[in-house]
Amino acid sequence: MSGGEASSKLAGYEILELAGAGGSGLVYRARRAGSPELVALKLARESTGSAPLAREAMHAALALSPRLPELVDVGWALITGASARVVDPAHAADAVPFVALRWAPGAPLVGGAGKSHVEVALGAARDVGDALADLHEMGVAHGDVKPANLLASSGGVRVIDLGLAGPLHATTVEGATLRYLDRGSSALGDARARDLVALGAVLAELVDPAIAAADDPIAAARARRLPGPIGAICAALLAPS
Repeated sequence: MSGGEASSKLAGYEILELAGAGGSGLVYRARRAGSPELVALKLARESTGSAPLAREAMHAALALSPRLPELVDVGWALITGASARVVDPAHAADAVPFVALRWAPGAPLVGGAGKSHVEVALGAARDVGDALADLHEMGVAHGDVKPANLLASSGGVRVIDLGLAGPLHATTVEGATLRYLDRGSSALGDARARDLVALGAVLAELVDPAIAAADDPIAAARARRLPGPIGAICAALLAPS
């Protein structure tokens, strides 16, 4: 290992495929060098994009829930073809910040998948509720609860992407998905409440196609009676106050 790589235990990563893209960076499914372990490798688009990744790394390091992202590595990498070599930025002008998180298998949360929509929603309420409770106990709100950030697999539902996480009682909104923001109530001014309202909207979409098709799923869910216990859960999560 050269002196420019001395700050990391890893020589780098083999990039396998692009898994997603956002405003601040790209996410790859990758493999740690010399290991079969898969990671979600998040790379900033440019060297100045370290702040969001640093924030996500900090929150992932503190989040000990099995249903929240697990931090593997953080640092700077030089991208060459299908590899990302960990480097010291002082010795590589083209290096970009990265965060490596343990790869979470699964697909974005949708209804059905061999079970009734209500059963899927109840499982998601349990798993995502546990994850958010653990996060909120740390004093942190997720900031962008939506189906794309909830991965369902045979092992349950995991919450991913802490890139917009912030203080629990933050009154300002930074980059959250508008569809899952309650823009017409006091909940908008409390980050914890925003997480819970967004979860209620996602669960309601799972069990009612009309809510999933609505332009404003929060308003639509509040106006409809949902079946069984999931109706009571959504009513509590979507309470305007």
